[in-house]
Amino acid sequence: MSGGVLCWFRHYLCIIDLRTERMFRVGTAVVRAVVQGEGRLLKSVVVPAASSSPAQRWHSDYERHQIPERLQYIPDAEDPSFFEMVEYFFHRGCQVVEDQLVEEMKERITLEEKRNKTKGILKIMEPCHHVLEVAFPVKRDDGTYEMIHGYRAQHSLHRTPTKGGIRYSMDVCADEVKALSALMTFKCSCVDVPFGGAKAGLQIDPRNYSINELEKITRRFTLELAKKGLYWPWRGCASSRYGHG
Repeated sequence: MSGGVLCWFRHYLCIIDLRTERMFRVGTAVVRAVVQGEGRLLKSVVVPAASSSPAQRWHSDYERHQIPERLQYIPDAEDPSFFEMVEYFFHRGCQVVEDQLVEEMKERITLEEKRNKTKGILKIMEPCHHVLEVAFPVKRDDGTYEMIHGYRAQHSLHRTPTKGGIRYSMDVCADEVKALSALMTFKCSCVDVPFGGAKAGLQIDPRNYSINELEKITRRFTLELAKKGLYWPWRGCASSRYGHG
């Protein structure tokens, strides 16, 4: 999560500060290190080589950022909210990288102003920007009508279009699509894919519907999202997903 926070913050900084002339590209190295199982991943990416006392510095970075009180129950909770779990680990990532992000700012402003700007950008990155719930009727093959409920979350519009597949499951809910859209943001950031994170879901069991019915449901759902401006080439798109039918 800290690698995703680091990369996404840098993308934000490059847009907000127009004087920044270089785009940071450490995401590929982060993912490669994870795949190879390198234990020194975070230290090599986050902690500068010039640090005089890495161990002490690492501890101070970890302690400075405060996890919000509303999320402090997460480690001991039996059944926490999915999105709040993502938020909790987002703040854990911030604990690791916040000082690094402050030091990377090249603006001629005071240290306190750099800290305030860093904290501000991190606050922008955390919440879901849009969450939509829709309900629409579908005529089934036997002539009966059924109301279908669907959700779409766009976590970040910093890089557009947003991308995320449509999940078909009875477990789909607003909390789930918010969490999955946030994770998509950080996954795209780590590999430097120029998309924001999004996710959609339909509260149905696809095994109970024919191919024709699934096609009608999917077409109607995407139409409803397009009406709200969430599905356009410059705003949002659906990625492929296992189990679409």
